[in-house]
Amino acid sequence: MGGAALTLPFLEYTSGRAYAQAGPPQRLVVFQHPMGMVMDAWRPQGGERDFILHDILAPLEPYRDQLNIIEGLSNRVAPLNQLSDGHNSAARSLLTCMPFHESLSADGRLLPASQQSDNGLAAGPSIEQVIANDISVGRRFKTVDFMIGGTEIGQFQIFSAGRNDPVIGTADPRVLFDRLFSEVVGDDTTPIAMIRKKRASVLDVVRKSYEGLSSRMGREDRIRLEAHTTKVRELEQRIFSGGQMCSAPVVALQPGYNPNDSNYDDVSAEILIEEAVMALSCDLTRVVTLQFTNGEGPRFPWLGVNIPGQWSNWHTMIHEARNIGGRDAMVAAMTWYTRMFARLLERMATVTDGSASLLENSLVLWVSDFGEGDAHNTENLPIVLAGGLGGRLQTGRYLKFPGRSTGDLYTSLLNLFGNPATCFGWGDMCRGPLPGIA
Repeated sequence: MGGAALTLPFLEYTSGRAYAQAGPPQRLVVFQHPMGMVMDAWRPQGGERDFILHDILAPLEPYRDQLNIIEGLSNRVAPLNQLSDGHNSAARSLLTCMPFHESLSADGRLLPASQQSDNGLAAGPSIEQVIANDISVGRRFKTVDFMIGGTEIGQFQIFSAGRNDPVIGTADPRVLFDRLFSEVVGDDTTPIAMIRKKRASVLDVVRKSYEGLSSRMGREDRIRLEAHTTKVRELEQRIFSGGQMCSAPVVALQPGYNPNDSNYDDVSAEILIEEAVMALSCDLTRVVTLQFTNGEGPRFPWLGVNIPGQWSNWHTMIHEARNIGGRDAMVAAMTWYTRMFARLLERMATVTDGSASLLENSLVLWVSDFGEGDAHNTENLPIVLAGGLGGRLQTGRYLKFPGRSTGDLYTSLLNLFGNPATCFGWGDMCRGPLPGIA
């Protein structure tokens, strides 16, 4: 059972405790896209409970009861990096709420502008790393980080394990499949190696262990296990083509697929979302991140709109095109990001997690580095929370916090996950948790 247990969803039998006694595990997902929004097409209409989603956020309508849409929060740390071009500072501080470590003295004080750097890495960890230190203890992976569009991230580096310590994820779904679902504890022979030698399936390799385990489970766990094994096989068949398991796996995707090419982001996003949800449902980790990495030149060819149009690239289009012919195309691309977020929620909602769904028992944070991207604006960021974290968080709300900071939100998230912190990030910016969140 040892090898199979690593690829099982969270089960009452394997956990040694019932949900009724301890509840399902806490989980966090961070979903991020670069370059901000067209905010007047993002902003809901109406009040806290009777809000109306339109334009960019319309694809989230099926999940409105699981949402907290948050307006008014600003990244106040980004301007502390006074020599930055805007992008580097906004990205490095988005989830860390810390300036460049190069902009700080040895004793942690902010240097005057004349002594600062125009670029650098964050001087502290990003919020998901801090939460993972609490909730991913004992998991095979502290976090699993999915990069949609490639690993050449440049100025859009947002995740940080600590001071001057960037977190770089993985873009290739084949590599992630091997890493996540094919390792056997206590044995240096992985099932994927056995597959290539014996032309078997991952599930065929561990089938006897599954069968033995299933016979000792209760009804609900057997249903959950059967659904899980079906999804593993579907995912395996999508990634690997049949009959080629003896050699390097062949991607069962369209010819020419390249996970490092943002022209295939529609393909990468679908399959990486699937792998992210499976990593959570298998309890391999309790924190995953999904980041769209190309903020410079994606073209979104699957949308059939004219991007970048008359401009040199997406970056320039974001800066210049709002009122001179490019607005509709930009809104279409941003709506596509929403559809991918909705796809993530849809998959999480279909996974049974005790008496609720994986979505209901998790917290999903969606954020971008800018509000209005045309002016490197780190005020009034577009932020969406989804999921109720097992009833700890009220949902179905449109909340406004004018004048408050992202650090205050992240302090609230820490509190939701049981951390009693009163501040996150740069201390001078802290006002404490947001009312009504934790």
